[in-house]
Amino acid sequence: ELEAGGERVRGRIVVAIPAGAKAGYGHLGFCPAFVTTPTVRVSTAYDGVEAVVSAAEILPWGVRVECRLAEPAEEPVEIPVDLVAEAPA
Repeated sequence: ELEAGGERVRGRIVVAIPAGAKAGYGHLGFCPAFVTTPTVRVSTAYDGVEAVVSAAEILPWGVRVECRLAEPAEEPVEIPVDLVAEAPA
């Protein structure tokens, strides 16, 4: 809980992209769920491959994180993604 009211969750998940694929997905559930749909920010400092990370679907009870590559992965890749979800009071 935030001092000014509202809630924040911070965390990290690892999104796996199999060899030959251009995208991978991760799902993070919020328990308890937010009262309203939170604002979600995702980022990665991983520099092993060039990837675009996004919060593809945001719901009060969870988020789906997507990592997309420009080209199919030559070998399996695991991309750490930092996530911050916030909702006002």
